[in-house]
Order: sequence, then structure tokens, then C-alpha cells
Amino acid sequence: MRNFQSGVAVSVNRLLGRRGRFWAREYDDVIVEGEEAFWNCYDYINGNPVKAGLVATPKQWKGVSSYHYALSGKAVVASGLNRNRYNETRRIHRNVDKKDFMETWEFKLSQPPTWKHWSHSKRVEAIKERTYNLCRHLKKQRMYKPVIGMQRVLKESPFNSPEKPKRKPRFRFLCMDPERLKELKAAYRMYVGYYKSCINALFNCKGDVSKAMTIKWPPWSYPPTRQVPIGF
Repeated sequence: MRNFQSGVAVSVNRLLGRRGRFWAREYDDVIVEGEEAFWNCYDYINGNPVKAGLVATPKQWKGVSSYHYALSGKAVVASGLNRNRYNETRRIHRNVDKKDFMETWEFKLSQPPTWKHWSHSKRVEAIKERTYNLCRHLKKQRMYKPVIGMQRVLKESPFNSPEKPKRKPRFRFLCMDPERLKELKAAYRMYVGYYKSCINALFNCKGDVSKAMTIKWPPWSYPPTRQVPIGF
């Protein structure tokens, strides 16, 4: 994600002729547990521009959106310059052609777990019905205020920020069951504590590789790649 986001930031800044910070925050993953929590995220992603009062429906949104690909069933295709390969080659060879480093990436959206075995037409109907109900709910939530509309949105600078931005605390888990959420948080605290104890043990090895190899790291983790004691 760091490589992806840095690439996007550099490319967009270059296109817009600007410098400085691009992303508001660094990437941070969230574990979504349970079907209710999943659909909560699904509706948030599709309905975000509607909730913000920018457009009346996700269909009207002209920005990058998974909504249009979900309806069409087509793969997401993007072409561009592979800057890593291009810059690495330029360090060795002066005369290189950018055209030789243009690449095309293609991928398809994953289907919601409960929709995997449905036909495309059935999924489309389900998306449209869910979106219709979502837009009705968000319109009511906005007290039926008119939306800004895409023409006005496109005239705005994407880097304008509100005078008093809202800062919401980050969360590690999204789970609609309060009791289960407590369990997940407790398990995560234990996991982090165990990992920290392993790091302390690694530093206490003082360069003894054979001793360091005996440390049992928690499942689904790996030793740190930075700030490792000299000798490893």
C-alpha cells in the first residue's frame, strides 16, 4: 500500500503541477467481521458522495468508483508508466524510451460472499435495489436538501479542506455486535503484547543468531524488517 499510494501521490501531483502532501492520512487496514458490518461498509463506499450531498445517486458520480464496474461486470483496466522499472533502468542506461515501460493492469472486483454464486443479472438487480433504498435513507438523513451536482463539484479544487475538519478516532475492527467487539479488542491487545515481548527478546539476543531463531513469533506475524539489532 505504501508503494501504491506513493505512486498515486507522485503521479497526480505531477499532473496537477503541485507539490506537498497528497493523502490526508497514511493507510490503515480495518478488520470487518460479520455480514452486517460488511454491508455497512458496502453501503458507505457506494453512498459516500450521496451522503456528502455531492450527487443524488452513485450513478451520477464521475470519480473513480467500484459502483459502475459492479453493474457492468467488466474488469478494471488501467495503463501507465512503471516508474520503478523506468527509474532503475535510467540509472544504468541514459537513453531509454518511456514507451518501453508502459504497462496495463487488469483485475476484477470480488463479489460479496453471499452473492458469489448468483448470476450477473441477479447481482445487478440486488445492487440497484440496495442502492435505491440507501439513497432514500440518505436523502431523508440530509433533510431533503438539494445536492451540489457534478458540474459544481468538478469546479472545486480537490485539495480544499474545511476550516474545522472532523477528526474521528481510528478503529481496528468493524463489528456490529458489542460483545464480540470486546472479544476482538481483547484478543488484539494480547496479540500486540505478545509481539512486543518477542521484539524485546530479539534485542536481548545481542547478535546471537541461533538464540534469535528460537523466538516463537505470534501466528500470522513476522519479525520486524527495520530497527533490527546489528548482527542480524
